[in-house]
Amino acid sequence: MKRRFLLDTSTLIHGFATREEIVSQIKKIESSGQTPQQIIAAKQKYLDLVRATKRRFQQWIADKDINLAITPLIRFELLRNGSLSDERIAEINSKLVEFDELEIRSPDAQLAARLCREAHRSGAKVDKRNFDALHFASAVNNQLEIDSNDGDLPNIKAIYEKLDHA
Repeated sequence: MKRRFLLDTSTLIHGFATREEIVSQIKKIESSGQTPQQIIAAKQKYLDLVRATKRRFQQWIADKDINLAITPLIRFELLRNGSLSDERIAEINSKLVEFDELEIRSPDAQLAARLCREAHRSGAKVDKRNFDALHFASAVNNQLEIDSNDGDLPNIKAIYEKLDHA
């Protein structure tokens, strides 16, 4: 039986990161104004995250029993970065062509909105300005596992598990 994963934007950013993009992110961490110890820890955390994500990507791509998917919204989030060159955009798009692309439908929006409302009511931390709840809802409604490096996903999953989603 095939496993199906929806990959969110953070996973794709880390999985597709080039050496230049990694160096750029490290420089941002170094100029963040944190203490030297905090900078060392943040750099190590970032590098560990990129390495782990790239390892997962290699395993998934090599495994014929795994299907990877995105939504058009995830594609948009990945490609909207104003510093991406036309060549880099073409390179990313050439990789994304291998992924299934799900439609975002009304049931996905309904579930995502319900998750955001419940997060607000319960005081759970979920950033309503990003699209993680919609990504999560798309994965749930399409019976996909979701892979994310985003901190909001565990909160969204916990809210979903508390809902009566029958």
